[in-house]
Amino acid sequence: MRAFYLHGYTSTGLTSDKRTALERLELEVIAPVYTYPKMQNILPTIQKEVEAQKPDFLIGSSMGGRLAFYLANMLQLPALLFNPALGHSLIDENHPVPAVYQYLPIFSNQLLILGEQDDTVPPSGTLLFLKTTYPNQSPHYTLLPNLAHHISSELLKQHTKAFIKQYF
Repeated sequence: MRAFYLHGYTSTGLTSDKRTALERLELEVIAPVYTYPKMQNILPTIQKEVEAQKPDFLIGSSMGGRLAFYLANMLQLPALLFNPALGHSLIDENHPVPAVYQYLPIFSNQLLILGEQDDTVPPSGTLLFLKTTYPNQSPHYTLLPNLAHHISSELLKQHTKAFIKQYF
């Protein structure tokens, strides 16, 4: 099974600990490193790479979760999203979502993992964005009371394993 991992905005990519955790689930992990602040046309660019790699599902964290959300809707790919930066004003301003991605129905095989302690991408903003942008759709999400913005290798492995079991 192949997973395409999209990292956060200022991240230097998937750490070796996280890669190892995912590979222990017998996943082939595709995890390119992107310099989002310097990129133009992020979604179409990454969409081409995802289509070329043909993953079974997407994993995204923060900015990567935002991108994975829209790509999942466009490509009908399952996605596991950790603290996705949806409705985040700074990201929206610097990297607006092209119209072709904006109002696609939410692909049902997505799961959002939101941390109640996340000060970088507060879950209240994410949930408000989803409620106002997609008023008749309710994506699957889990709210974790002790989770902040950072995702540990163990949490990544645990939720990826559960996601695979639920959706595959």
